[in-house]
Amino acid sequence: MANYKMEYQRYMDGHGIRYSVANDTIVSVTYTGNNCQSISVIVAFDQSGNNLVEFGSYCIGTVNTDEKYADAIVLCNQLNKQYRWVKFFVDDDRSIVAKADAIVDFSSVGAECSEMVNRMVGIIDDVYPEFMRLMWA
Repeated sequence: MANYKMEYQRYMDGHGIRYSVANDTIVSVTYTGNNCQSISVIVAFDQSGNNLVEFGSYCIGTVNTDEKYADAIVLCNQLNKQYRWVKFFVDDDRSIVAKADAIVDFSSVGAECSEMVNRMVGIIDDVYPEFMRLMWA
């Protein structure tokens, strides 16, 4: 059976991309943006070994009041209309989350996952100031 996670790790090793391994199916990649000092993306491969991959980032922030919670949902909705590759939402812990899903090919899993991680990091970095204004205004 193809091991997509191991193939992605081989790709990152070959391209000098730093990452950490969380478990048998998850790796984490962290970059520094222009607006956000640390943007971590969790890359979770399907446990059954299929070619399904989930990307998630939980580093954007947390909303603490009911008013800011409502404002965050509205902002997430606006961003979801603007950015088609990443979906934003507020989870049950009131953390702002960015997620994406992909179906990858084994022969190009490294390039595909790296492209998705880079795309997420760029989008999160672009919208980070909007979430900061919302949380701290």
